This record gives sequence, C-alpha cells and structure tokens, in this order.
Amino acid sequence: MSEILANAARANVPYAIEYRSRRLDGSFAIVNEFGTFGERSDDAGFATLVDVTILRGREEQNWRAAHYDELTGLPNRSLMVQRMRIALSDAQASHELAAVFVAKIDNFRELNDTYGHELGNRLLQMLALRFGECVRGGDTVARLGGDWFGVLLAGVDTGLSISDIATRLSAAISRPFKIENRPFHLTLSIGISVAPYDGGDPDVLLRAAETAMRVAKNTGGNAFRYYDSAMSIEALQKVHRQNELRVAIERNEFELHFQPLVDILADRIVAVESLVRWNHPVRGMLAPAEFIDLADQTGLIVPLGEWILRQACRQARAWFIEGLELRVCVNVSAVQFRQPGFLALVAACLEEFGFPPHLLELELTESVMLDGFAEMIQTLSRLKALGVRLAIDDFGTGYSSLAYLKYFPVDTLKIDRAFVKEITGDSFDRAIATTILTLARELNLECVVEGVETEEQCDLLRQLGCTIVQGYLFSRPVAPDRLRALLGRPLSALRA
Repeated sequence: MSEILANAARANVPYAIEYRSRRLDGSFAIVNEFGTFGERSDDAGFATLVDVTILRGREEQNWRAAHYDELTGLPNRSLMVQRMRIALSDAQASHELAAVFVAKIDNFRELNDTYGHELGNRLLQMLALRFGECVRGGDTVARLGGDWFGVLLAGVDTGLSISDIATRLSAAISRPFKIENRPFHLTLSIGISVAPYDGGDPDVLLRAAETAMRVAKNTGGNAFRYYDSAMSIEALQKVHRQNELRVAIERNEFELHFQPLVDILADRIVAVESLVRWNHPVRGMLAPAEFIDLADQTGLIVPLGEWILRQACRQARAWFIEGLELRVCVNVSAVQFRQPGFLALVAACLEEFGFPPHLLELELTESVMLDGFAEMIQTLSRLKALGVRLAIDDFGTGYSSLAYLKYFPVDTLKIDRAFVKEITGDSFDRAIATTILTLARELNLECVVEGVETEEQCDLLRQLGCTIVQGYLFSRPVAPDRLRALLGRPLSALRA
C-alpha cells in the first residue's frame, strides 16, 4: 500500500486503495480510499474514505453461494471446473497426471424414500466429511448435485496413487454412519478419468468419469472403474436405444400378449399374465428382456407401464363383456410403484373401464415390497381397498423374511421358474417348491408355479398339491385373438 501512495505522490496522480482498518471498538472495517496529492510538496492533499465492509460482505456471500454447496459446504460443480482448468494446466507443464472422480451413492434414493430427506441430508453432510479425510491437502472434493460427488486429484504421479485414494474412499464410506444410534451402511460407485489420457478439458473428463461410474453402478456398485473409450461407444448405443424407446412409446409401437395360467385340476384357463412386446420397425417383435431394463433405468417404464396397465384393463373389460370372467395379471415395476400417482392411476383405470376389480391382479417382486416397509403396507392396503388382487412375483428369489409375509395383504404367491427347471431331478428345488406350496395353503393364498415346460414337471407339481401352473407346456404368450381360440378348450388340446 505504501508503494502505491509513494508512486502516486511522485507522479502527482490520483490513487485508489482498499485496506482493512481497525475500528475504535476493535472490529475491522474494509475501507476504500480515493485521494490526490498537491502539486507542490507543501500543498495539502485530499482523500475520501468509504466504508465498504457491508458491500464486500455481500459480494463474498454471493460468490460463496455461486461456488459452494449450501448443504455440505463443499465446492460445487462450477468451482470444481475452475480448479480443474488450473490443475490441468499445471499438470501439463509439470508432465504429471490429474485425475477426476465422479462418485454416486448406491441406493440413495431408496434411503431417502424410506427414512425421509432430512436423514438423507444428514448422511450427505457426514459423507462430505469422510471424503475430506481421504484426499490430500491440495485436492478438491465437490458436490456435483444430489448424491453425486466429484474429486479432483491434482499433480499425481502414477495410477497406483489414484487407485489408492479410490480404495481409501470406498473403505471410508463402508464404515457405518450412525444417526441417533442407528447405523446406516452406504456404498459408492466411482468412475475415474485421467488427464491427459482421457482428455484435457474439464467437461470431457467429467463426462468420461461419469460414464465409468455408470459402468461401476450397472455391474453391482460398490466399486470403482477407470474410463476407457469402449464405455463411450456403449454409452452412445444406450442413448440411441433410449431415444428409440421414447419414440416407440410416442408412436404406440407396443403390443400386449397374454400367457394363460392353467388350473390343472379344473382343466381350464383361469387367468392370463400380460406381457408386453415391442413391434420394432427394423428388428421385428422384441421380447421384454430386450428393453424393460432400459425402460427401468431411464424412467421410461412409467409411461410404458401406464400404457400396459390401461391396455390390460381394456382387454379385461372386453372379455368381461363377452361373459368371460378372466383374471388379468399385470407386472408392476419398482419405479412405477413408487410414483405418487400410481394408486390414483389404478383407481382411474378401474373406473374408466368398468369391470369387476377382482379381475385385475398386480404382480410385484419381493424386493419391491420390502422397499420402505411402512409406506408399502399402506399402499398395498389402499390397493386392496379398491378390490384388486395382489401377487408376489418370483417368490423365493428375493431376500424377504417370511415374518413379513403376514403383513402383506396379498392373494397370490408365484414360484419362480428357477425352482421348476430341475424340479424332477433336484431334491433341493423340489423341497423349495414343496415348502412354498405348503406355506401358501396354510396362509390360504393361491400359488402359481411358473416355467412349467414338460409333462413330468406338471405331474410332479400335481402330486405336490399344486393347482395352477403357467408355462410353455400349455401356451407361449400370444396375441388376444389367438388366446380367444384357446379359452374353453381342454388341457389336452392346449398341449397338442
């Protein structure tokens, strides 16, 4: 400051300086001083002092609001990108590496849905502190948004150093987080990009790390993956498939096929399961395995699931008008079930199509039904109040405790085909099927066995007390007009 004043005095020019000054009460003020010197050394000079403490404080607040995350206090994406530009320039000059991590919490949405956003926010704050413990002094940990975090490692020398920090992060997060003496366990999916190999631009490196993170998450999570170019090709293909699927929904390129559920004692079809098919303009008729997972991952299962439900209800009404009381079963995904408007959608469909509610059965998997237990019971109870039937699909393959089963207001258990394939020769599969059949009888629930393909399987299931089966032995999924020809025919005709 003294040098500025001396230079201004020598040149006889105005000056402007800003400095901190202590007030009489001991506090500090930020002062702007504007002044001039006289033409001769004995002439008086003039200066104006302006207290800009409040202004600078507001500017600091605005800058922090623009560059830091309010919840965790970490830098945000904007500040991380700024620091990346500096780090990349320094790394290039010193011939060192810079690494970018993009990390996402596995199953964080489920935690939020189950325990509420307040607890979720506390976990994010605690997670931010753990991140800070694992990196070096000059590194940056940022919150990119939601449960997405970024890490910038500046000036690293080898890939081993990068892997070491990624391992350290995963280990630190794996330790339980305790809130109100209750432990919560988190895992991370981490994607890593390295400059200069994966690019020299912040946006390119962040996209590469995000792509690698998605690979880590899609392969089970709780892992870190380095980016490679093949991931981008796969990501582009996924985006292409996603766009195709979105257009297909808009253009109504889907059809519902129906697979019979057969009562092998009464010798008749008692219900049908709705199974969607995509009539692709180039690839032809596609089974659900070709697109349902993608629809789930992208959220497109919500409009697709609504279309399936409406079409199934429309068909149930058509059969009811014909005098056929044929139950129609519809699979409901976890994403669709969690939608706030799902209950209202079911109610609207029942009112719009005007058939008896008990002719609609909604199928949910075990894992879906345990996701947010209290809320799940409430939603299931409200669905039951509408009069629809509820089924647990793929029973025996999930992770539920049988103790929960008494709380689920369900009507049907469906034994997964995994226990049927080897049932005639595998004592373990036979024991599982026998146990579920017995359990269903004791709980007065209907039990359906899926995947029945041979006479031997059907005969054994009949001996075990099974009544209703589903599988290729009787019919593959078929279009409604072909199914109509099967109704009322004896089992021998179906097998022919």
